[in-house]
Amino acid sequence: MDRKTCSLSQKLFRTYAGWFLLCLFIILCLAIWYVATVISQNIADTREQLSQNIDENIENYFKNMNSFSIELLNSGEFKKAAVSRLPKLCDTGMQGASEAFSTMYLESYKMIQEKYRIGILVDNQYYIWMGHSYYISPVDTAQIHTYDDLVRDETPVIQYLSKNEYLEQTGGERFAKEKEQSYITLSRSMDPGNRYLNGRAVLEIMTDVDEFQNMISGLSGNTDGQGLQVNIYDTYGQPIYIESDLNLTSYVEKGVTGVSRQKGNMIDVHKIFNGRLTVIYTIDSATYYNKLFSFLIMTLFLSILIFGAITVITYKISEQISKPIHNMCGRVRGMDLKRGIHFEKVETHIDELEFLSDSLREMSVDLGESLQNIITLKDYETQARMLALQAQMQPHFLFNTLTMIGTLAEETGNDKITRICLNLTKMFRYIADSGQDGVRMFEEIRHVEQYVEIMKERFPTSKVQIDIPLELMNCRIPKLIVQPLVENAFKYCKRQKPEITVRGYLLEDGRWTVEVKDNGDGFPIEKKEEIMEKCREGMKDEKALSSQIDGMGLVNVFVRLKLFFGENMTYHIEALEGKIVIGGCINGDAGTV
Repeated sequence: MDRKTCSLSQKLFRTYAGWFLLCLFIILCLAIWYVATVISQNIADTREQLSQNIDENIENYFKNMNSFSIELLNSGEFKKAAVSRLPKLCDTGMQGASEAFSTMYLESYKMIQEKYRIGILVDNQYYIWMGHSYYISPVDTAQIHTYDDLVRDETPVIQYLSKNEYLEQTGGERFAKEKEQSYITLSRSMDPGNRYLNGRAVLEIMTDVDEFQNMISGLSGNTDGQGLQVNIYDTYGQPIYIESDLNLTSYVEKGVTGVSRQKGNMIDVHKIFNGRLTVIYTIDSATYYNKLFSFLIMTLFLSILIFGAITVITYKISEQISKPIHNMCGRVRGMDLKRGIHFEKVETHIDELEFLSDSLREMSVDLGESLQNIITLKDYETQARMLALQAQMQPHFLFNTLTMIGTLAEETGNDKITRICLNLTKMFRYIADSGQDGVRMFEEIRHVEQYVEIMKERFPTSKVQIDIPLELMNCRIPKLIVQPLVENAFKYCKRQKPEITVRGYLLEDGRWTVEVKDNGDGFPIEKKEEIMEKCREGMKDEKALSSQIDGMGLVNVFVRLKLFFGENMTYHIEALEGKIVIGGCINGDAGTV
């Protein structure tokens, strides 16, 4: 099953954007919750403060009326004139009525300042009116029911009167304007003897509804019907002042208080003036939370802008971070084995990416060298096969010929020729053997001894000392690795009396060395440098090696040691001493170059 992949920039973008947006979303939610709570609480506090202010003003308004009513209730002169003198004067022709009204006006002078009207119903038979003008008149209460439910215990009752039925029945033409007005009355029983129950008269303190409503409208400030709406109901549940279109009578009838909701509106019911007045505040929920909604809309808009900005910034950051890696990937993809492996360093200014870029560049160099080595090895293999083919041309014919020469020499009694043929035959067999995995040290040393036996026929005075520890005899080495060095020693030693030493060493770190030393004059420093340079070229270019059979010299030994032991090889020329040291590692774990 194939797995879906994505680029590094996409992965970074998704990760960073996801985390940033999630954190921002959580922060915004907490901020919105906190601010919304604060705004909501502020709105509620403002509404509560406004409603309390209106409650206090309304209650003070009626407290003033009540205080004025109590003052009249406590005035003996006023009660005596209203309840005793005026009814008697009304029955006897009204002579002296002006004096009685003057007394009453003097006791009730505040009515002019407060624009109150005073009405007094005496024994349900007489009605006294005191406004812009005054009068007393008998009244027929059979058809008037204004105070049927009044409890005459001097408790004030507030009542909305769309019209004053007593004034309408008893007032003349000069009271036409006052008859048409609606009033809010504060009524209570009154008696000259200060009795609290069943007073003889009902005292009315009246105020113009229009003036009251103008005062309330100024307090609420609800000019467009969108703010806090005030609704006031009298003691009997009749509306005194209404701003809302909602039917709120059920709240008055139930007598409940507190906040509730109805049809998308908030309803706040208050009882004031000792429960004699019901004030109901209504406000549309949308209007109530207008500031909150505005804040949420603005916050949403700003959140979208912030989310968009963070998304763009995150994308740019992800792209900027992944750009060096993208460039490195592009250059890796552009590497071609046919055209040569080359990786150009990418400047990132980031430690980890700088290290990665340097590592890729070094790897490309190492890989190029490894490929060149592989090519070199392939060419070496081809060359070796060619040499082997040349060396193996008619091997049986050569072996048979050497055997025949040895037989003839033996028949003629020439032991020297016999020994040479025998040793040369063994050497040919050793060389012709494939030995792909190398040979044992003792096999190479035996081959060296056979070579030395042949060379002693040429240099009878030569001395060759071979000292190899038994511990080294079984280690595996490349074929023909020591014999070419001995051959080179015969070439450069003193011809009159050649002396050659072949000595082996087993080192403590698991490496072995074999040094071949002659008694010649040694190598000049320039010659040593020339040989080492050819060794290095031999590793880079197989053409530096001779294609001839006799091309297996010092360079050939170096290359084959390098290919066999790798970095665990030893190859050292001590020019002045005429000594060459080679070596490797028994277990392949150590070595020096």
